[in-house]
Amino acid sequence: MNIKKIFVSVLAACGVATILSTTPTVYAGTQFNNHPNDLPTVMVANDTQNPCSAGAGAGCWSTSVNAQPGDIISVMVYYHNTSGEIAYDVALGMNPKNSSVSSTHTFQGGVLVYGWPDALGSATVHLSEAESLSFIPGSVRWFPNQANNGQTVSNESALFDNYGLSIGNVGPADSTQGTIVASFRVSGNNNTPTPNNDCRIDDFDADDYTIEEGDEVELTWHTTGCDEVKISPTLGYVNVDGYEEVEPNHTTTYTLTAYEDGQIEDTDTLTITVRDREEDESCSIDEFSADDYSITRGDSVRIRWETSGADSVDLTPGYANRSDDGSVTVTPSRTTTYTLYVDCDNGSTKTRTLTISVDEASNVRPQAVTTVATITGTTSAQLNGLGIPNVNSGTTRVWFEWGPSSSLGYRTSAQTIPSNNNSTNFSSSVTGLVPGTVYYYRAVIENQNGTAYGDIVRFQTRTGTVTTTPSTPTTIIKTQVVRDVVVAQSAPSLLELRVESTYDRMCVNGQIDYTITYRNISTQTLTDAVLQVTHQKEVTFISASRGDYDVVDRTITVALGDIAPGETGTILVHGRVNTEAIRGNLTVMTAQVVYTNTATKAQESAIAYSLVTVSEDCPNVLGASAIGFGSFLPDTLIEWLLLILIILALIVLGRQLTKKKDSSSNA
Repeated sequence: MNIKKIFVSVLAACGVATILSTTPTVYAGTQFNNHPNDLPTVMVANDTQNPCSAGAGAGCWSTSVNAQPGDIISVMVYYHNTSGEIAYDVALGMNPKNSSVSSTHTFQGGVLVYGWPDALGSATVHLSEAESLSFIPGSVRWFPNQANNGQTVSNESALFDNYGLSIGNVGPADSTQGTIVASFRVSGNNNTPTPNNDCRIDDFDADDYTIEEGDEVELTWHTTGCDEVKISPTLGYVNVDGYEEVEPNHTTTYTLTAYEDGQIEDTDTLTITVRDREEDESCSIDEFSADDYSITRGDSVRIRWETSGADSVDLTPGYANRSDDGSVTVTPSRTTTYTLYVDCDNGSTKTRTLTISVDEASNVRPQAVTTVATITGTTSAQLNGLGIPNVNSGTTRVWFEWGPSSSLGYRTSAQTIPSNNNSTNFSSSVTGLVPGTVYYYRAVIENQNGTAYGDIVRFQTRTGTVTTTPSTPTTIIKTQVVRDVVVAQSAPSLLELRVESTYDRMCVNGQIDYTITYRNISTQTLTDAVLQVTHQKEVTFISASRGDYDVVDRTITVALGDIAPGETGTILVHGRVNTEAIRGNLTVMTAQVVYTNTATKAQESAIAYSLVTVSEDCPNVLGASAIGFGSFLPDTLIEWLLLILIILALIVLGRQLTKKKDSSSNA
């Protein structure tokens, strides 16, 4: 059982006195990077525009840097043991390894002690236009003890995996500080990596990464545009594409080196862990497979596994705490390697990987998102939705299907929206409805790549008499994009409403935090105001700072009452992306405030959205994606401080109990 699960189970099952009597030493203090003269934990440099040495004192390192397409960016994680004691089992982590297209990229990294995050930091790269960043294999260098010359790292992929790159024990002296540096290339032409040369390694994999002594493992590799390929140790020069069986008798790191015109153009590494056969034979990965290993973008594939004697099972990216035998359906937006981690009772971990290749050049289906309806009267409503065409040419049409039951049966007139990769909000009015009746509807989008349907959402018309104005103030007439937020205001603009999410992307099982802010920007009091916040089925509701949650409609309702001129308010909502989410798609949180205009006595509303892309990345916490903390560790600085305070309180209480026990014994 790994340390995080021991911690959780002990806290849950034991009393405080028992915990402290059995574990007198608790790791609960910061050991790294807390000296006033220490550098930020994570820094970046533009090696193309301002070549920078990896020395920690170089002035060209910063927490923010600007870059152009094709530039080389270096990312550094700094560590300095300031505790006065030896830090054992130290590892360094960084993420993301590769990022999606954006004009701003944030790298997160940190130092781990005993697998716990001790020092965390982040640095940002600002691009002149939206591009992706890709890790350059063979670029990782470790500069221990303030060394001027960096050491190559054979298992550089560990820097980005669940447990970080181990650097062993770090002493308490000033000389035992150092850095690890990795380089990334800014792509060009919107998500087309700028090639360093014509020769590259496409993949280098093994059919098993943990074997028993005496077993064989198959290495496979594929390259493009290379003259020669060599695998060391033992194999030497091999075909540019191929596979070979190897039988390492100890844990071995294999390096694939690709050449063009006699020059080294690309390298990649993998490590095969060899375990003694006398170790736990009852714990094993019996099967780890996929229905298909090569798909077109937008398609799904099922991954299956069977294990024996497992204490816990995790599948990365994105699926923690799974059953011993099970399966998941994944929809990777790009070629993705999945790793199955099996923790055994003896403390060892077995792993196996498989790669799903994705043809990213294939057509991408459009996406329709059904958002909350605007009730304009007792017999009318405005249906709202978002369309994401995912194409840059042709005609994209949108409409709504609606009706008195989930079978629908009616549709609105089709509208044309711009064909691009952005989201466009659209709406249609329906009339002749029955007062006080529940109706259902969904958004639909159609273009050359197919037809897509949003979730079916329900709404209820009002009862009684409702005053409306000829200008239909519930119709959205103004939208403004602020970061990843769409601010929508009703006519006239009496209320400003915003929905903000911490990040514009999130992985499966990653937490999303939303902040909904409303402000009366008029000179009159808005009465009988009600806020409704609705999320899609791909998000699981966790909590909200105010309001009542309806699990059927996935809606939080907050009675705001009267909103005075200039009055503002905030509601916090916490959710988690669940396994129904499709990577590459948008998930939308919608907020709507309905209020009465005291001047016209008409009901008006404002609507706002927050758009988050489901991705392979978990940007909210370093450990959630780079170092495997996502299943229970805190997500914010405040939560970390609370955890530390709890641990310190346990230590103090334990000491008091020990003193009382000693006093009783002496008496």
